[in-house]
Amino acid sequence: MESRRQRACIATEFETGTRRANGLIRNISERGVFVGSATLPAEGERVSLRFRAPGGHGVTTLSGRVSWTTRRRDGTRFAEPPGFGIRLAGASKSLRRLLDVG
Repeated sequence: MESRRQRACIATEFETGTRRANGLIRNISERGVFVGSATLPAEGERVSLRFRAPGGHGVTTLSGRVSWTTRRRDGTRFAEPPGFGIRLAGASKSLRRLLDVG
């Protein structure tokens, strides 16, 4: 199954077992999400995202595990934003609709 990754700019709130924070969904596919945020959960930590999809109704919730993190690397020409990648637990109908719209 091919997984189309789409660029995004969606404000999200995320929650781990110990904290809540805000971030920005920067890209998304059926298998994973990259969330830009200065608050970085630990690799392997379970995370839930809550956001309003563009043009959608209601709140979408996704969950998965953090598979990697990145910190801002100052002094480089193309500095990556800090954030983390999430491997999603499964593709919901609402996520499939979001990817079909994008």
